[in-house]
Amino acid sequence: MLNPNLINTDAHLVGHASIDAFLVESDDPYFAYSARGGAEVTNTPTPAAIRNAVYHAIGIWFNHLPMTPDKVIKAIQLKKERSERNATRASTFQAYQRNPY
Repeated sequence: MLNPNLINTDAHLVGHASIDAFLVESDDPYFAYSARGGAEVTNTPTPAAIRNAVYHAIGIWFNHLPMTPDKVIKAIQLKKERSERNATRASTFQAYQRNPY
């Protein structure tokens, strides 16, 4: 991982949409003290978006959270070992097809 935080990135140079916060005052008997929440909606797609970005970057799906750097490195190493093992199997199979006896 090159940057474990956003301090040394150019993320602060990207334009951001302005957000207007406002209070909604109403009486609702179904919520405690008529409380309303609006920010929770943005928390739902974030882990899925990160998971998809990791898949597109390294080609490995992660089905368990959290995706720590250690897990990512271990998954890359396992993928490399499996591809080497499959290459050995393929060459053995091709040699057998050429001379089955």
